Amino acid sequence: MRETQPQVSSFVCQSCSMPMEKPTDFGTEIDGLASKEFCVFCYSNGSFIEPDLILSQMIDKVSRMLAKQMNISEDEASSIARTSVPSLKRWQKKI
Repeated sequence: MRETQPQVSSFVCQSCSMPMEKPTDFGTEIDGLASKEFCVFCYSNGSFIEPDLILSQMIDKVSRMLAKQMNISEDEASSIARTSVPSLKRWQKKI
């Protein structure tokens, strides 16, 4: 029997760094199963929702969300995003 949902523990979206804690936080693969790497806001039906998004745009998006959710300054949020987002799987350079 195939597992339909990943075991929820400490997954982080490998595109935006969002913690994925509930089954509804996970994006979906083309077969409808939950993605173990990407959140519902970044990934659906086996594809990125914004496939042309570049790293700097994602850093800007994440910065705005962090500032709002964590009630911190845009500068502080931007510093966190510039450090964390480039290390995620989606943004790694392909060799």
